[in-house]
Amino acid sequence: MKEVLNELSKRNFTTLRYEVLSQLNAGKAVIRDAVNHWEPLGFLDGIKDDTKKEQIAVAYDNMANDLLFENERVVKIDNRLNYNCRQDDKDKQGVEFAVIVFPMIRRIICKIDNFNYDKFLGCLEKLSFLAINYDGYDFKCDIEAEFCALLSLIIEEMFKNFKK
Repeated sequence: MKEVLNELSKRNFTTLRYEVLSQLNAGKAVIRDAVNHWEPLGFLDGIKDDTKKEQIAVAYDNMANDLLFENERVVKIDNRLNYNCRQDDKDKQGVEFAVIVFPMIRRIICKIDNFNYDKFLGCLEKLSFLAINYDGYDFKCDIEAEFCALLSLIIEEMFKNFKK
């Protein structure tokens, strides 16, 4: 995933949130640019609702920017996920945050109407302790996909409790 992000670093990602961009005339061009970037990569395949597609593309831009430029909150979440997975052995691989976060964004935005990127990061900060040490276990499943699904469901419920 780091290689993909390094390739993506050649593009300027927006740091503005969808809620702000959608209210500005110039913001609509930034939203279109984000959609035009992520759509050919297949990250928006199957999403028919244009508003959801735009929200996802802008959230992807926000996350890519945070990962590339090591936003302090994102680094803290990533470190916590990896630490919880490899407390006993520093060579153990933890949950790769960059691998699970993009599918989580898509799942959550597709299921809720009040997505907010900053609240999403807040939820992740609260939940990042859930990563468990799974090295050495044969779950016969994609543990990162399962972890992504679990966190997505929890965050969806958290968003339902936020005031609109």
